[in-house]
Amino acid sequence: MVNTGSIFPRVDQVSFTGVVDVNGNSVTGPTDVDFLGSTLDGVDDPSNVFEGTELAIVADSLGADVTIESDNTFTQPQTGANSQVARFDSTDSALEDYEVTGDVRANFTLRDLNLDVSLDNTEVTTEESLTGTASADSAGRDLTVTLFDSDDDQVSADDIGTDENPLTPNLDNNGDLEFSFGQVDVTDTYTVEVTDLSSGVTVETGQVSVVAPPEGDLSIGGTGAVTVNRGDIGDVTLNVEGRDDAFFRIGDEAEVGYELDLRVEDGVDDSDDDDGQVTVQFNTYTAGNGDELVATAAASGDNVEILNETDVSSILDTGDYETVIAGSESGLDDNEDDIGVVILESRSTNALVTHTAPTSVFDDVEDAGDIVDALEAGDVTQRESVAFSSSGSDVVIHQLQATGLEGLLADQTGDTTTAQFTNALNLVDRLSGESDGLFLRIRQNQDTAGVNEERKIIDLANSGITVFEGDGQLFIAYDLDDVAFSQGSGKEDGDVFDAEFTVTDERLLDLNVEEDSIADVRESVSGQVETVEATGSIEASPTVAPEDNVTIEGETNIAPGNELQIRVRSSGETRPGFTKTATGVTVAADGTFSAQFDFSGQEAGDTFDTTVRNTLFTSEEGGTVGSVEPASFEVSGLDPADVAVETGSVISVSATIENTGGSEATQTVEFRVGGDALADQEVTLAAGESESVTFDGIDTSPLEAGDYEHGVFTNDDSQTATLTIEAAGETETETETDTPTETETETETETETETATPTPTEDGVPGFGAIVALIALVAAAMLATRRKAE
Repeated sequence: MVNTGSIFPRVDQVSFTGVVDVNGNSVTGPTDVDFLGSTLDGVDDPSNVFEGTELAIVADSLGADVTIESDNTFTQPQTGANSQVARFDSTDSALEDYEVTGDVRANFTLRDLNLDVSLDNTEVTTEESLTGTASADSAGRDLTVTLFDSDDDQVSADDIGTDENPLTPNLDNNGDLEFSFGQVDVTDTYTVEVTDLSSGVTVETGQVSVVAPPEGDLSIGGTGAVTVNRGDIGDVTLNVEGRDDAFFRIGDEAEVGYELDLRVEDGVDDSDDDDGQVTVQFNTYTAGNGDELVATAAASGDNVEILNETDVSSILDTGDYETVIAGSESGLDDNEDDIGVVILESRSTNALVTHTAPTSVFDDVEDAGDIVDALEAGDVTQRESVAFSSSGSDVVIHQLQATGLEGLLADQTGDTTTAQFTNALNLVDRLSGESDGLFLRIRQNQDTAGVNEERKIIDLANSGITVFEGDGQLFIAYDLDDVAFSQGSGKEDGDVFDAEFTVTDERLLDLNVEEDSIADVRESVSGQVETVEATGSIEASPTVAPEDNVTIEGETNIAPGNELQIRVRSSGETRPGFTKTATGVTVAADGTFSAQFDFSGQEAGDTFDTTVRNTLFTSEEGGTVGSVEPASFEVSGLDPADVAVETGSVISVSATIENTGGSEATQTVEFRVGGDALADQEVTLAAGESESVTFDGIDTSPLEAGDYEHGVFTNDDSQTATLTIEAAGETETETETDTPTETETETETETETETATPTPTEDGVPGFGAIVALIALVAAAMLATRRKAE
């Protein structure tokens, strides 16, 4: 017998040299060898032996007899004439206590090793690893794990990813083992056999099918480029049509010092979610710190599994991080289907802007997009003053414009942005020098606190704040009616609060502890909010006309978008009495409001009271019904005014018509030449309104050469000027006929005479107009100059 210690032969035939028998004689040549897993010699015997183990019972002499006995077993093996070793095969023996007597005396307990093996999947593709687990009741034992094909032949190591078959691992300290053969290249049905080398106990798995991968297109969505601010979460959409899963990598450890390998699954929990896409949410704040939230699936029906990630000590640097998608994990290195890039840009903390909104508007807000829409619609207004009263208040909305906060918030506990933001605030006390999380303080400024008075501080944790996360911004909202104070108490008219937000997180600020202190790199922005008592008023003592569509208006300091009720009720001795109500009247962006009422049934001298109501205030004002001032359409801005054109020209004329009276009216506005209307338009104007009118395409062909009065006329007013009609070619004929025959003196005389010729009389007798005379004068002067030169 040769004690091989912890070395286990894995072949049936072995050869030894330098071996002698008990008499010192050399033993040479090939010899059959049996491996016995445990030894009993009465000295250092094991207390436990696992069923299936062959025991070597070592006697002191050759040809010895031993007895092995238990409640259910009795056997007397012999060592043989030339041996000191008796064998006992415990396979299928009862699990109980055994006693060995005779030449060797020993005791042992036969136990079940409970060796077990299972596969992780019953089907894998040639692009996936074939993996499984094994376990036993005894830790640290040596095993072989062997892969067999459907013909029960041991699979060649060349056809598997590990390049080794069998595997020779050990059970860990808990008696467990995870094994992998990597990718199996040949499609077939396989089994795995695990053998405990000490006991010889062998177990086998069920079958696993290795199949060809599904055909499908793998690509990175869009342009393949995703731009993210440091600290934010980048959404990368992967197209995995026709496949259940794919492998995705962000970065390259060799190139940029960071790498994240993922396995993504489409519709893992529900086939209805199998839409051919998986959107990976990449948290650039937690990247590299071992947080499982570094990558998650945007859709609940998809799954993202982290396979490998590089540890880095700080937030990722700005730059380009290549992305790769492939059908297998190994394909990420040399067989990618598509490539893209995540572009990491610097983050910033930009501004803190105060807005206000009615409670009714804010109650309908579900996300940041609703607030953005309300801003565009004018239902949320940028304004630092926020109204309150004993019956309620408007809502304060702080718009924090800052990038790079998404990842930090997602890393906090809580299912809502509000909870995550509150927890991020709880991480830090800026005044104590802590350097995690975010800081927000809303404190009354000293000017409104008064001398030697304690400044009020809003207790954000107990003020019912709501936080919505948008693109590069957070909206932090609270109702003044719900505000609690951690210092001081009660809001008053005219209180001004300074809101200060500071980024204090070391990782987010990328603090270099060797060069900077946290105070040097903190980023802060600030804003203000003023609490004002809600007020509103109607225009003082309005006098209205006894007509329809009479406007009553006023102004208020409550948030634009609030709805009001305006009621007009007869007062005094007005008979018969009347009541008129307008509901849903909205406060405009400038704080004004108005409503129209029908007073056409009232008489001059009737009096009334107007009451405007809102949850926050009530206001009342008296008014009177006056007499009606008639409409009056005035004309101004005639264009063109004095003008000369050739006969046959087509002209356009415009003017402004304004109703300076007190009533709406419709009139026919005319364009006239020489007293005749050549065009007209019907114009309707309310009191105080104006409108520009244009008469296009006025043909002057019917007009003879001469001067005419032209203008725009209403029933009440007109504006006129002179229109000069010149005969076609008149200027050229005069110049060509007179200029060549006249001397210098004649030219001068002719010029003077022609210039002084009067304009035509009203009967239309033509003559030189001012423009024609000027042209003649210039021509004559040029002729005289030429004659002098001759």
